[in-house]
Amino acid sequence: MPEEELSQERDNFESVEERAFFSGFNHINVLDPYLETRDRLDNNFENPRPNPIFIVQSQQAKLVYCNSAFRSWTGRLGYADTEAFVKNCKGAAAGNYSRFWTAIDQCKQVKEISQFDWITDQEQFKICLQLISKTDTT
Repeated sequence: MPEEELSQERDNFESVEERAFFSGFNHINVLDPYLETRDRLDNNFENPRPNPIFIVQSQQAKLVYCNSAFRSWTGRLGYADTEAFVKNCKGAAAGNYSRFWTAIDQCKQVKEISQFDWITDQEQFKICLQLISKTDTT
């Protein structure tokens, strides 16, 4: 979903809790410049870093934003598209998927960061997750 759609959709929520949750997305760029929703280039000005935004509720992840680098990264992992990646994250409980959910569970407070290694037969990736907004249930 394009970034513009996300901000327009946010305006349609009625509860105070939902408005507060989505307002957290406005503060991404003040937390860590490498986790911005824009395709910011790394220090070498060569490649944008993979960056998705997930909404997580009851051990279910919904991908609401990703940049081109994230789409490319999931392709390198062997997925046809980002939806296939998210579907496997929901269903698998071992290996990289287990580390993915463990890292999510470690982020309890807004701004907290957790890291883990995503390991394939050919490569090892360092994954950094940051909690940018939360409600009591999401």
